[in-house]
Amino acid sequence: MRAQWHALHSQLIRQSDRLSFCIGFRSICERHADLARFAEPGQIFAVLHGLGDPEEKNRILKALVVEAQTETHEAAAARIILLLALWPGLDAIHGRLWRFYRSDPSLLATELVGRASAGIALMNLAKVTRIAATLLRNLERDMRRTLIAAQSEALRTEPLVDEGNGEEQLTVGWPSRERLDVADLAKALNSLSRMDVRLFLVVAVTGASQREAAQQFGLSYDVVRKRYQRITKRLQKTLAARL
Repeated sequence: MRAQWHALHSQLIRQSDRLSFCIGFRSICERHADLARFAEPGQIFAVLHGLGDPEEKNRILKALVVEAQTETHEAAAARIILLLALWPGLDAIHGRLWRFYRSDPSLLATELVGRASAGIALMNLAKVTRIAATLLRNLERDMRRTLIAAQSEALRTEPLVDEGNGEEQLTVGWPSRERLDVADLAKALNSLSRMDVRLFLVVAVTGASQREAAQQFGLSYDVVRKRYQRITKRLQKTLAARL
């Protein structure tokens, strides 16, 4: 899983060593006062990844986003610098989402870099206060939403089981694949509170464990375990009545 991710990082590093990149980097730095003191990209990374002034870091990132959004030859160099600058945050997201991409590890790597690049290109700097935090937060939020939408079909084919962290597994008597109708499930979900629907989707659809859900919602594990059991039993009963 990590091999593809590390390979992509190495590819970006190799691109930053090319002569065309170095020429573009110097041109970028000459156009922005906040970048003028940097002789090579490594110095930028040292500042951005260190414990320095957050305002200075944000100014550096803003200058790079400005360049990345242009149609000049230097835009590619600015995008590469930004991706490498944001890599610790991207790596953290990779670690949180990797379990959803076990069957296709390379997809997660390309999704992360592709969505990050799109986020850079579309960012409205007039409305963004913290560039790195905003981009990374939006990226992870959108990927999780996509996962929920893409995996909703799994409700038709798999029993609802919580398999996380060695917890007690709860398998309920759902209708068979041939008899379970998504429209009926949607109607059954409408009978639940908003909180119960969110809990159900986080555990049953995105694959989070009940312990992870408890942390996400600020509840104890016992409360989430009992609540999830109640939710699934209620849904089972509602669906059975529709058959």
